Amino acid sequence: MKVIIIGGVAAGMSAASKIRRSDENAIITVYEKGVETSYGACGLPYYISGANDDVDLLRIRKPQEFRDKQNIDIKLLHEVVSVNTELKQVEVTNLSTGEKFTDNYDKLVISSGASPIIPPIEGLEPNLNNVFTVKTIEDGQAIKSYLSNGNIHNVVIAGAGYIGLEMVEACHDLKKQVTLIELQDKLLTSVDDEIGSLIKQELYENNINVRLKEKIVKVNTNLGKVVSVETPNGVYEADALILATGVKPNTKFLEGTDIELDRGAIAINDKMETSVKDIYAGGDCAVVYHKILKSNKYIPLGTYANKQGKLI
Repeated sequence: MKVIIIGGVAAGMSAASKIRRSDENAIITVYEKGVETSYGACGLPYYISGANDDVDLLRIRKPQEFRDKQNIDIKLLHEVVSVNTELKQVEVTNLSTGEKFTDNYDKLVISSGASPIIPPIEGLEPNLNNVFTVKTIEDGQAIKSYLSNGNIHNVVIAGAGYIGLEMVEACHDLKKQVTLIELQDKLLTSVDDEIGSLIKQELYENNINVRLKEKIVKVNTNLGKVVSVETPNGVYEADALILATGVKPNTKFLEGTDIELDRGAIAINDKMETSVKDIYAGGDCAVVYHKILKSNKYIPLGTYANKQGKLI
């Protein structure tokens, strides 16, 4: 049996390892468009703050370990750009060389993850070197390096979800002046209001400038850097801008297939099967079954991704 896995972080490598334990003869190929496998992105804020100074502690298992110990063929810097469900083929681009090729599968696992949402903000350009997202180890290293500069004082963080709040704490620990801007009228909307109120009180007590019901509409720049951000209510100085405004599933490459999507995420059943035979999905690109609500929801968290990989 030949298994192709798209994406080599939480769900993908969890699935690969479990498949290998179940079938020593399976041919397992993992296509990962990044340079890392199986790392704990949830720990990035604590690496940035210095609570953990060893970046290797974020790496659960390195690519060579999967190759040597489990005979799993991992292709880094390889992006799957399309899937042909009828021919059971994937089209792959080698990001190092630009080469394109196809590969065949008996079973396909889609664990392509998610990408940060970049809000439409006037003046926000891709090449600004003090604007960051918090998704990969490379992101964490870039932020840590930049914030280590003693001239960086004012940090603006957009988004008050898990990552946004953890980055508030990290920047506060680094003695930065932090402004937190959140579009909603409360913090951490995934929890009950009384919990959000406790968090807000803690932030106020630690002199965090909390701006609720505001959104960044414009960034002002100078020499390739953001120097301030504007909302309808005011202007805030910014030596660094961290965007923690959510993620969206990486499923665009599935356009034109029969794989059913649920608001952009891959729809699955309780066996992690998609709407197409022999194709499975899990992790941040797919929905999660919510036991209390008894329906599928989009909950992009590593804990669910690892469990989904094992189910696959």
